[in-house]
Amino acid sequence: MSLSWPDRIVCACAHLRENGGQVLVSTLERIEDAENGIVQRSRYTGLVAYRHQRIFVTELTRGEAPTFGQTILMPFETYQRRYLRGVTMGISWRNNNLPYATRTVWHFLGKLVDKRSLISRCGIYALNSAMVPAAVLSFLTEAQPIVAAPAQTPRPDRRAHP
Repeated sequence: MSLSWPDRIVCACAHLRENGGQVLVSTLERIEDAENGIVQRSRYTGLVAYRHQRIFVTELTRGEAPTFGQTILMPFETYQRRYLRGVTMGISWRNNNLPYATRTVWHFLGKLVDKRSLISRCGIYALNSAMVPAAVLSFLTEAQPIVAAPAQTPRPDRRAHP
């Protein structure tokens, strides 16, 4: 969900890779809004970090007037490995550069992906689009605040020692 595209879901693709001990991210947004005559192509590059079962993504847009964005991701549940949920914070390019925060869902598609097919699915989708899985739509439109479960820590051994 984006402040720039009210009542729409923005679908982008991101590629994470390790290089010299760092995890780098490249993200591509391809949006075509026929109603408003807008064709937008945005590229972001940045760094990824992992801490306390959370993934932190920090990116800059490429171009003459770069903007800064951050995403924090965490698993839905221990048993669910298809999606990561979280929050993306950034600046809207269409609404006077207002800062915003929105729910986000990332879907791992595997290591071998048809890149043309992936890029062709990037864009904006209506809330009732059949292309948006029900679990994703439910999370994105939920009004409740995002609350993370505490990280699992090993329980100390409470047995009495002789």
